[in-house]
Amino acid sequence: MVNLANIPTDSQFQSRTTYRIRNKVIYCLDGARIGIQYETFFAGEPCEIYHCVLESKSFLEKMTVTEHTLPFFLPIREVETDHLSSNAIRFIDHLEEILQSYIDRREQGSSYQGALRQPNRGIVLQSSIYLDRVYIGRL
Repeated sequence: MVNLANIPTDSQFQSRTTYRIRNKVIYCLDGARIGIQYETFFAGEPCEIYHCVLESKSFLEKMTVTEHTLPFFLPIREVETDHLSSNAIRFIDHLEEILQSYIDRREQGSSYQGALRQPNRGIVLQSSIYLDRVYIGRL
């Protein structure tokens, strides 16, 4: 069942073939293009929406990522090389996992920062830009 609250009111978007699968909306665009909308969540609450467009010169050629709103440091090109040439669904699902992992780590880091900002604690929390490392230390 389609949740109409999540579909934009754009009449062009509503006239397109659209599939909602878990936290993704996949829709057909003009030509050999596919749009994917990723909805991210943390602790059951919605966070941000990201978009990715896949395009192919023809239906026989492999697809490539032509535009996206994903964070620049996510390994999109590596995932594209590893998965998109063989299976677009695997690429879409793997990118969803990477994006949700990033959101989870970012929000966990923010939660830790808030907890550690209590007065007179003297504890510092820093993370790398990729959020793959978190450093906790004392002042």
